[in-house]
Amino acid sequence: MKKYKYVINNLDCANCAREIEEYMNSLDDFNNVVVNFNTSRVIFESDKCFSLDELNKIVSSVEDEAYLTLNEENSKEYHLSVLIVAILLSLVAYIFKTPKWLSYSLYIISYVLLLYKIAFSAVKMLIKNHSLNEYALITISCLGAFFIGDIMEGIMVVSLYTIGKILEEKAINNSRKSIKDLIDIKQSYANVLIDDEVKEVAVEDVKIDDIIVVKSGEKIPVDGIIIDGKTKIDTSSLTGESEFSSVSENDEVLSGSINMGDVIKVKATKTYSDSTVYKILELLESATDKKTKTETIVARVSKIYTPIVLLLAILIIVLLPLAHVSFSDALYRGLTFLVISCPCAIAISVPLSYFSGIGAGFLKEQISAFSGESASALLSTVNQNSVTSIPRTISCALPDLTLSSEGNWGLSFQEEGKTPVGNASIQELASMDAYYAQDTSEKVLYLTFDAGYENGNTPAILDALKKHQVKATFFVVGTYIDSEPELIKRITKEGHTVGNHTWHHPDMSRISSIEDFQKELDYVETAYKNVTGKNMTKYYRPPQGKYSEANLQMAKELGYKSFFWSLAYVDWYQDNQPSKEEAFSKLLGRIHPGAIVLLHSTSSTDAEILDELLTRWEEMGYHVQPLENIISTSSATVQQHT
Repeated sequence: MKKYKYVINNLDCANCAREIEEYMNSLDDFNNVVVNFNTSRVIFESDKCFSLDELNKIVSSVEDEAYLTLNEENSKEYHLSVLIVAILLSLVAYIFKTPKWLSYSLYIISYVLLLYKIAFSAVKMLIKNHSLNEYALITISCLGAFFIGDIMEGIMVVSLYTIGKILEEKAINNSRKSIKDLIDIKQSYANVLIDDEVKEVAVEDVKIDDIIVVKSGEKIPVDGIIIDGKTKIDTSSLTGESEFSSVSENDEVLSGSINMGDVIKVKATKTYSDSTVYKILELLESATDKKTKTETIVARVSKIYTPIVLLLAILIIVLLPLAHVSFSDALYRGLTFLVISCPCAIAISVPLSYFSGIGAGFLKEQISAFSGESASALLSTVNQNSVTSIPRTISCALPDLTLSSEGNWGLSFQEEGKTPVGNASIQELASMDAYYAQDTSEKVLYLTFDAGYENGNTPAILDALKKHQVKATFFVVGTYIDSEPELIKRITKEGHTVGNHTWHHPDMSRISSIEDFQKELDYVETAYKNVTGKNMTKYYRPPQGKYSEANLQMAKELGYKSFFWSLAYVDWYQDNQPSKEEAFSKLLGRIHPGAIVLLHSTSSTDAEILDELLTRWEEMGYHVQPLENIISTSSATVQQHT
């Protein structure tokens, strides 16, 4: 018995998937049929080899517009133009004093435009499968509304239903796209060097110690170590970092990373089945192929739900007149019951909530966890049966995290309003000219911004700072200076400090030589001087929160002061910004004397709330000072302790 896998298109809801799955399982030629609405996949076992035409006849007998393909296609979309025309025609008939025959003609045209697909699907399902679905309920209720004279109510019902379908389809397609983008990190082949000749082999056939040639623009197929060449790699699909990382000989590279520079040779240290990409895809497949408990319950209930709802509606229509309710009123109430009891209200809620968890939670938070610790270390801790068990570790330390492992800056908040415990103490860091907070009872704080790129929020931030006469420090990457010279000039002119966040935003803890370390900083210094004509203040913030004592000593030898933070929150996702309430909860609840606050200049939420935030801090008795003040006060504190 052979296993087959196809893509199913134009699948409307989880209930539709269940009906196709049950029907195919009832046929003798199919075994273990799974129709997964979440991934648009149909998997089954069979001794018979079916053509696509044969399979599509079977699928369309259940869901008229559903069909199978070997590869993903764009799903159908409801035509907005048809919806708009139908609504406009009905409004003309309703608002304007048109002849009765014209009004009814317009209403009928509107009904036909809105209902013909829904009614056709309902009739086809009834004839072929002797069953009723949500389309039947919508059709009956809308036609009933027409015949009792509530024509516009029927039009509104089917219009809102159609709009709901459009929004549903858009949300599902967006989530599916996110999942597809994640799946695309796999490289299907590898260029293996065999007897001084490059041969293309399947990625599954790569063995440990094989030498792989990775050309510019290609994905690294398996985890390995660079043995020849140097380049820049794009790890955004794994780490969420938009900046390219520089790698050279003896550097470890992960599968799924994209070579953005010169040709490199990579020695495979893992087979494909042990590589980072495989484990990610395995997690995703495991999560999407298994039905949740809720989905299973809905699938069982929805099978009998529609007939029960229809029977109850009939009972309402029949029995209410016995209680001295007019037949027209009873009919109206029965039709209303049909509308509000549509099973798609239940069935659709399952995949949408499921997609929210998989598409948003997994892609934006779980994958970005790879920037906080090595992929191999992270994956070794994952429960292979559950995506939700992946630990939330993010490069910019979250306030809720416990202490990070060595090399990753982390915080543990012991008591609200008190300085959190960091990976290293204030005194330990100060001995290396590094700081994360000030040891003080004075209500002073230091405001800093990380700026990796510009998306239009910095001007509003600068306006708020100017209004409150607050001086902040902006830690910028080199590309920011090149792309936003006028903003850099404004930041400097208004008395703020521009700090060094390195040129490429790499993991600096991996740099072992002071020469290479210095290059990342010198490039930024040069760019800044070219724009402003001034020397850059030697303030340094480790990218990704990654550091080592050796790094901090290097920075110190180069005359730099290093700055971490004691208060930050998740504000860096441009497409998933925290609410105003969430921001205030973190930034007000966990403020403490001597805090170094880290915000991101890319955050629209931060730009929106900064004026009010500064006001509230002032009302709490806090005042913002420039970073230079923490240097002198912390030095004095160290001397006292020594």
